[in-house]
Amino acid sequence: MNIFKNTKLYSYAKINLFLNIVSKRQNGYHDIQSVMQTVNIRDEIMIKYADEGIKISCDDEAIPVDSSNTVWKAASLIMERYGLGDGVSIDIKKTIPSGAGLAGGSGNAAAVIIGMNEMFDLSMTDEEMAEIAVEIGADVPYCLVGGTCIAEGIGEELERINDFSWDNILIVKPEISISTANVYGKVEKHMFNRYDMGEIVNRISGMEYREALSFTGNILEDIVEEIHPEIKEIKNAMTGFNALLSMMTGSGSAVVGFFENEWDLDKCAEALKKRYDKIYKTKTVKKGVELCMTS
Repeated sequence: MNIFKNTKLYSYAKINLFLNIVSKRQNGYHDIQSVMQTVNIRDEIMIKYADEGIKISCDDEAIPVDSSNTVWKAASLIMERYGLGDGVSIDIKKTIPSGAGLAGGSGNAAAVIIGMNEMFDLSMTDEEMAEIAVEIGADVPYCLVGGTCIAEGIGEELERINDFSWDNILIVKPEISISTANVYGKVEKHMFNRYDMGEIVNRISGMEYREALSFTGNILEDIVEEIHPEIKEIKNAMTGFNALLSMMTGSGSAVVGFFENEWDLDKCAEALKKRYDKIYKTKTVKKGVELCMTS
């Protein structure tokens, strides 16, 4: 086994272009249909070899550094499955805000799976990495892949489609943080299958990206807006600055705006900076995790 001492990776944020709930399973999980997309907001993950155990550090004091962190779960599962007697030290530098619906924690876990596979020369297949990922969380399998994907089941059934491409995206994260479990807990049966995924997939597949924005949807948006009207206020502000579309991503609380040009995006960002600290100008990317360095 060729063990590297250090591995550095980037994990990218996820947005939902489409989110429909199909049904609820007996175990409480929901079957979904989603079109997921990664954007160019990224965390940095540095994994270092240690003699034993798992140690986590993070530059964001709000992020737990114990066994509740997704990266700890990823490292623990890999160490157990592959009988690793060695340990790892994992340092997380955060840019992706937590409680935003941007899959920051899930992406960090995906980075650890890819990083430890490389670091310990485990030769895991994509399927083996996905098996570990789904044990950690529903978004982790997607974060291994990134780009534009249809996600079904609880999010683990993935199909890559033609890449959606958009350069002028604004993401605003208000101070409120949303519990995904709490939001899904408020989904009622009459809300199932509200949207049809076929049209947005067809438009993206045909590289009709502007037209695709007419067929987005997020079933969780109404639930969160009722609890936190601020979400709708941000959406309205974006459309007031000529956003072609503004929508909440995932279970929130981040709001995503798609602009036709950089000028409108900048004007909107400047206006919203007067009220919100966490504002990100970004664009789509084609990856979920980027392996930068092994040494």
